[in-house]
Amino acid sequence: MRIRTRRMNIGLMSAAILLSSAGLGLTTASPASAACDVRSGIIGDVAWAKNVCSAKLYRKFVWGAAPDSPCYIFRPGHSHEVERPFRWATFEGMKSC
Repeated sequence: MRIRTRRMNIGLMSAAILLSSAGLGLTTASPASAACDVRSGIIGDVAWAKNVCSAKLYRKFVWGAAPDSPCYIFRPGHSHEVERPFRWATFEGMKSC
């Protein structure tokens, strides 16, 4: 009975991990894009982001109270800048696309 309980707990834990990672999109991400990200920030009305990884990444700028930017290709070492779409928009960071 004890062995069966352990196997059941391991099976449930594995299922929970798979379900949570599927919701986050981790199952389809490549190892390079999962291991690194872009650095980003905002200066005045311009949001910037730079890829500091050695892999090509696809990211978009996420704005609060405004539409997000289109998807940009971030090649290693390259950066992009996007102006604030509306003066009341807030920069919320980057999102994979």
